[in-house]
This record gives sequence, C-alpha cells and structure tokens, in this order.
Amino acid sequence: MIPLRKNIFPAALWCAAVYTGCSPAPAHVPRTPAQAGETVWIEGGTFDMGDTALADASPTVTQQVDGFRMHRYEVTRIQFRAFTEQTGYVTLADRNGGSYVFDAGAEAGPRSIPGAPWWRYVPGAGWQSPGKTPLPAESGYLPATHIAYEDACAYCAWLDMRLPTEAEWEWAARGDGDKKDKNIWQGNFPYENKRTDGFEGPSPVGSFPPGKNGLYDMAGNVWEWCADPYNAYWYGQAGLFPPGQRVHGPAKGYDPSSPYEETRVIRGGSFLCSDSYCTGYRPGTRMRSSVSLTFGHIGFRCVSSARQ
Repeated sequence: MIPLRKNIFPAALWCAAVYTGCSPAPAHVPRTPAQAGETVWIEGGTFDMGDTALADASPTVTQQVDGFRMHRYEVTRIQFRAFTEQTGYVTLADRNGGSYVFDAGAEAGPRSIPGAPWWRYVPGAGWQSPGKTPLPAESGYLPATHIAYEDACAYCAWLDMRLPTEAEWEWAARGDGDKKDKNIWQGNFPYENKRTDGFEGPSPVGSFPPGKNGLYDMAGNVWEWCADPYNAYWYGQAGLFPPGQRVHGPAKGYDPSSPYEETRVIRGGSFLCSDSYCTGYRPGTRMRSSVSLTFGHIGFRCVSSARQ
C-alpha cells in the first residue's frame, strides 16, 4: 500500500505563492550562480498550441505568450542537493518513505501501478536513490527525479522562479522538441531496450545536442512538471476565452481517469517513450501525473518572467 500523505509541508505554501506573485524563497539562504542554473531568454510570440492527433490536445488553440527566461537544462541532482542542504527541505518521496521505480520484469501486484506493472513502489527510493542499480560517476549531472509537484514548486521558489505554464513550455519546445537526437526507448517496450542511444535510464543533462532555442532535453530524458492543472477537455473549452486569459490554462483540473485525484501537466516525454508506445517527446503532446505520487522519470526546470 502507498503511504498516505501526512504533514503538509511549507512547499504547499510556496506553490501557492507562484500564482499570487509572492516571493517566498528565504532571503537569507545564499544561492550561487551554479545553483541558480544557466538560463535562456525565450522571446514571446503567438502559436497554435496542441496536437490534433491527441484527444486531450485538440483542437489546437491560438496562444499568446510573453517572453520568459527558462533553465537551459533540467534541474540536476547536484543542484537539488544544494537546495535541500541549505533549506532543510524534505521531498514528498522521502516523507512517504519510497517512490515508484521502473522495473520491466515486475508483475502486477499491490506495489505496482494498475495497468502499468513496470512501475513498482520501492521503499527508500527517492531523488537520492533513484533506481535499482548503482549510480554512474557522473550521476550528479543526472536530472533530479522522484520529484513531486510541490517539490518542484519549492525549488523554483528558492530561486525566485516558478514552473512554466503549459503554454510557455510548448512554445519553448517548438524550437527544441522535434529533435532527432534524444534519450528515448529503443526496442519493444517494456521488455526490450536496445539502448542504441547509449542510455538505459536518464542521461546526464546536455548529453544530446540542444534545439533551436538552445535548450537541452526538451524531448525525452525525463518528463517535466508544468504549473497547470490537467484538464482533459481544456483545449475544447479554451476557444471561448480571449487569448490573454488562456496563458495559465484552466483554473481547475479534471482527469476522467482519476476524477478524485489532483493531477498536473507534465511535458516532454522521457527515456521510456518510444514511437510504438508513447510519443510524449512531440512538442504538442501532454501528459499528467498525480501530485501525490512520485516516479523515476519525472523532473523539472524553472522559468522566470524577468528578462535579467
């Protein structure tokens, strides 16, 4: 059984502050440029958001996005460790005592996800112990995974940044997310991974060439949290509102497959996506994840509306 969430952490307040314009990150906590992460300025513009091949991403919606600054790389384990050491933050997975780890040989059972037995709940798994095998020497540069939505919000707030809206993320990925070189699954998922790209799991950030916007790993590697609640019907409803009111997505989420669970949008696909099973690496593809669960293929990057 998955442990229930207990002791609402201050991260919940940090998440809320992203939307109110507050600056809740502790002013006394030093942050070096390396910890802040290298960023890229993305000029604003207008585009047709969505993917007509997907029911929950169609019809396309004309979106207007203001310029914003985005992390060039996914947040790494080194960067996330600095955050936890300097703030004392404890992630949801650590508080719950475990997380979901990919295991191709796992059978359906009480510790697996219904319909996806390859996700097995492993006690002790978390961002510091993300998988079944020892971490490589360059593991510090792997993206931080087993990160909950509230964990990502807390880290971004520490940097006086925030999670990208779904529209911002797709606008940035339109120049990066269609790359041929990316960390995805090669072979028959989930039983055969040919690893022709050189990686069985997440790859160190920047292992593949950047896209047109100078961003790395917008396609593949790990899914990335967005700020928006997931609403399966939002694209069909969005045309009823002026473009300026669509930037932050729906006010409330609705996931028909989990109607009583809060889910948030994740974007970009992961090392588990493939042409035959999951095309999450396509720029217009959207997915969602529960805010109360953590997985070994979900990470994040932060954005800021400030030009400098």
